[in-house]
Amino acid sequence: MSDGLAGRFFRRLWASQFATVTMVYGLSLAGVAFLEEQTGSSAGTGLVILSSILPAFLGSLVAGAVVDRFGRRPTLLVAHFARALLAVGFWAVTRFLPAGTALAGIVAVNLFTAAFGQFAFPAELSLVPDLVSAEIVPRANAILQFGMLLGEGLGVIFLTPLLIRLFGVPAVGLSGAALCLAALLLVLGLPADGRLRPPPAPPMRGGGLDKSRSPGASGLDKSRSPGAREESGRPRLRWEDLKEGWKTIAADPLLRLVVLQATVGATLLLVLLSLLPGLATRHLGIAVADAPFLILPGGLAFVATAILVSRRQAWLSPPAWIAAGLLVLGAGTVLLGFSAAGDTDPALRVAQDPALRVAQDPAGSTSGGIAVALPFALLRTLAGITAIGLGLGAVVIPARVVLQQRPPPDLRARVIAGQLTLANAAAVIPLLVGGSLADRLGLGEVMMGLGVVALLAGLAGAGYLRRGRLDSPR
Repeated sequence: MSDGLAGRFFRRLWASQFATVTMVYGLSLAGVAFLEEQTGSSAGTGLVILSSILPAFLGSLVAGAVVDRFGRRPTLLVAHFARALLAVGFWAVTRFLPAGTALAGIVAVNLFTAAFGQFAFPAELSLVPDLVSAEIVPRANAILQFGMLLGEGLGVIFLTPLLIRLFGVPAVGLSGAALCLAALLLVLGLPADGRLRPPPAPPMRGGGLDKSRSPGASGLDKSRSPGAREESGRPRLRWEDLKEGWKTIAADPLLRLVVLQATVGATLLLVLLSLLPGLATRHLGIAVADAPFLILPGGLAFVATAILVSRRQAWLSPPAWIAAGLLVLGAGTVLLGFSAAGDTDPALRVAQDPALRVAQDPAGSTSGGIAVALPFALLRTLAGITAIGLGLGAVVIPARVVLQQRPPPDLRARVIAGQLTLANAAAVIPLLVGGSLADRLGLGEVMMGLGVVALLAGLAGAGYLRRGRLDSPR
């Protein structure tokens, strides 16, 4: 079934994801705001943030098998309803419990919300090729990604702060429940999984979508397909279901490469976000509160590239876009590292220290070195962040297309969830060791090292494409 980007089914999927993303980010911000207001404890707010990582990892281990076995639409319905109940629980915890007890409740809500999100996301991505024709899957992914960014912005920047100011933190829980119930009603309007008829996907240039090369594309074991049932007629989840996605990834060189490349991109982004405040304060003289504004050029570049990739598919194959994106991402990260390499800029130290400023210029006038050095450092930083956004935009959308269209439909969610599992496992690295490595080795050195990793991942993709061309018939 292909309903097109303007069709009602795709609009329903987009709107349901937009509503739940707004709820998830709004609830997370509200929990942090509540604990900061009630306790003033950084440990408590840090615990709330960390509470989403472990359940996300554990949930992603089984999410793909559950989605493929029990169906995409049923999984979404359960996930949306469960998160609506959790949002009501958030309202009750913040409304009726004291701060100390509320901490445990907020952590539990965050934990289970993250876990159910790991089931919803593969189900949503797996539905895309069933709802739109193969040639517009990249555009559909770009629109979904843009909707996610809008939902994050609405939840964090506008809706949640407004609700907290007008009605208090508990109101965010009630609004989150309403959003999840709205998403549930939207998904109810989607056709049942058995009625979806995905159009055939054309072969992809550069070794992309030739499913005859993808393990399990032909002769798929029917006992492992989503229709397998017990004698009672109920679907069953078997141990083989959990392993099948990993087997598919391991046996397909392109899937294996794209999963690793997407994980490199996601992990590198998390590391950079964790190091950005230090770069802003120590090397640019920007207040921590203003550091998020440095991300704006990267976000705009990401959106622009995602639109370009989705509308200019003929320029490059998805694997080629990913390889090029990682090379740009690596170059931008290296450039960002140069902005933070070595000791703090002497001009910045003079600008920040009145004693040094007076010693250098008793008249109190600003020297040309300060006026010129800081803008150049800022321009280098903004150029690096813009390049990172451009690179990520060229990685995320094509990678999703490969993960959606390369594996057989009955294994699609398991492959997507496998990539999420690796990304969630890698997400622990920046939170545990990123800051300490930057303190020991230097902020710039760590960033340049990360840039080299991205460059190597891009070169690996280019090597795959080269081998593919050499192996193709002349």
